[in-house]
Amino acid sequence: MNHQMAFTHGGEYTDYNQIKLDFSVNTNPLGMPGNLSYALTTNVDALEKYPDRRSEELCHAISKKRGVTADSIFIGNGASEVISLLAKVLAPKNALIIEPTFSGYERALLSNGSKVSYYELSKENGYALTEDFIAFLEKAKCGVVFACSPNNPTGRVIEPALVKEIADVCEKKKIFFILDECFMGFVENSDHYSCQSLLADHPHLVLLDAFTKLYSIPGIRLGYCISSNKDLVKALFNAQPEWSVSTYAQLAGKEALLQERYVKRTIELVSTERDFLIKELRHLGFEVYDSQANFIMFNVPARLGQNRDLQEFLAKKYHILIRSCSNFMGLEEGDYRIAVKLHDKNELLIEALKSFLSL
Repeated sequence: MNHQMAFTHGGEYTDYNQIKLDFSVNTNPLGMPGNLSYALTTNVDALEKYPDRRSEELCHAISKKRGVTADSIFIGNGASEVISLLAKVLAPKNALIIEPTFSGYERALLSNGSKVSYYELSKENGYALTEDFIAFLEKAKCGVVFACSPNNPTGRVIEPALVKEIADVCEKKKIFFILDECFMGFVENSDHYSCQSLLADHPHLVLLDAFTKLYSIPGIRLGYCISSNKDLVKALFNAQPEWSVSTYAQLAGKEALLQERYVKRTIELVSTERDFLIKELRHLGFEVYDSQANFIMFNVPARLGQNRDLQEFLAKKYHILIRSCSNFMGLEEGDYRIAVKLHDKNELLIEALKSFLSL
C-alpha cells in the first residue's frame, strides 16, 4: 500500500511573506544560543578549509557528551540525510512506519524502492503507541521499522518498557528498528525515555538525533545516528557524498554541545509554556492531545467551526502560521499542530483563537 502523502513541512505556506509569527516550525523558542551565534560569526575564515570528511572532532564531542563510542556515531547533513542514507544502505524490500508521523521516512523508503506498510495509531487512545503493536510486529514481514519518540506531530513519547519490547522483537527477527529522537532534547527526564541504554545489546537498533530543533539552527543541516552496529556505521559513511557535513555545521555542533544552561532553560520554559497552552486550548473547547515535546497537536471539533479553515483564518487575519495536519496519514481536517513559543507569543495565539471562536 502506498498512500503517497503530500510531502510538506512546517514553515511552508503559499503567501509566507505576510507571516509575522510562525507556530508551524518546532524549533527552540529561545532562538539560537548567543555563544553559538558568536562562534559562527567570528570563525568565518574556517570556511576557507575543506570540512573534515569524518567529522572526527564532532564525533568525539558527541561521544563524550553521550557516553557512547565515537565509532558508533554517524554524522550527516541534517537528520534527513541520515534517514535517506539508512533507507539506501539497508534497502529493505519491505518497511513498516508507525503513522501519523514525519513524512521523511516514507519519502526516503519509497525513493529507494521499498514497499511500505503502515501501523496506524488510533485517536481513541490519544495516538499513543500501545502494547498492541507487539503482536502486530511479531507477524509483520519487514526489514526496517521507523518510529518517532516524541512523535511528530502528536508529541507523544513511547514508553521505555515498550521501546525495549520492540527492540527485543526486532533483534529476534533481525529487523532494523530506527527510532527518531530528534525532539527528545526538549523532554523532561529524557535519559529515562531515550533508547540509548538499549543500543549495546541491540545491534539492529538505531537512534536518530539532530541539532536543528533544540539549538534552533534549521539553516545549518546537522543530524546523526548512533548504533552499536559498526558495519552499519561504516556503510553509511561509504554511501555519503564527500564533505557532506560542512565546516560550519561541524563547528556549530561542537559549540552547541557546550550549551548546558541553555538546554536546561529550554526544558523548563517548554514545560511551563506547554502546560499553559494545553490548559488554555482545552478551556476554549479544543480537543488537545497530551504532549511531552515542544509542540502540541489539537483538533477543532465540528461544533466549534470545523468547516472553517483555522490555518487560513490565522494567517490572513493575524499573520500567524500554524501547521495543518490534514496531510498526515490517519489525521483529518481540523487537526493542527502548534509549536510552544515564548509566553507573550503564546498569549497572542490564544487571543487570535478566541477571535476565531467568536465569529
